[in-house]
Amino acid sequence: MAFRADFASNAYCDRLFDHFGIAIPDDVGRSVTRRKAEFLAGRICAALCLKELGSQNCQVAIGTHRSPAWPTGYVGSITHTDDHAIAVVRQRAPGSDLGIDAEGNRQSALAQTRHMFLNQNEETWLRKMPMSPDAAWATAFSAKESFFKMAYAHVGRYFDFDAVRIYDVGSCGTRLGLRVTQDLAPKIPAGTEYPVDVYSEDSLVITLLHRVDGRHEMEYECAAPPSPAMPGPPPN
Repeated sequence: MAFRADFASNAYCDRLFDHFGIAIPDDVGRSVTRRKAEFLAGRICAALCLKELGSQNCQVAIGTHRSPAWPTGYVGSITHTDDHAIAVVRQRAPGSDLGIDAEGNRQSALAQTRHMFLNQNEETWLRKMPMSPDAAWATAFSAKESFFKMAYAHVGRYFDFDAVRIYDVGSCGTRLGLRVTQDLAPKIPAGTEYPVDVYSEDSLVITLLHRVDGRHEMEYECAAPPSPAMPGPPPN
């Protein structure tokens, strides 16, 4: 299940948390407006997914290392840019692996720092993708972020970008392959391979990694379910 919200930080006000029934953590409440707006948009998407799946609890708290703490029986992932938020959620199943990431208007910045998350062999693979170089570097960064979000539940710690390497790209630019280079967890040993779905629109790149019991299963549909836009402040 996936929901997306397009939002504007300059339309945010604190009353929106009450309006949408989303709990605001203390540290988020003390944050700048942009952080509060993106957190709210992401949690709205997550709550909509959980509600659609039949969960009685639609609150997603902040867990260890700021990762989302999902209600019992569910697994998911949340991502946001300056003006887009997306959540994907499913009922927990054996071997559930799920991570999503979106990268927007910082593609040029990622291109300048790509040496921090790519090696030359990976760059060679990425040049085969039918997109601009900046978009390809952003796609690679996003794919590794999606992997981290998926793997964190198993690993429980931060790890470097070289823990996974790109070893293949699809001819249409809609999928790339990641291979684990070190033993990260009992369920994620070195050599494990993960296909990552890639979606792009205008300046937005989205990557999704999702497997259940070792099988690549779900693809994110940009057009369905409907993407609710964040409305303006509630009336006085």
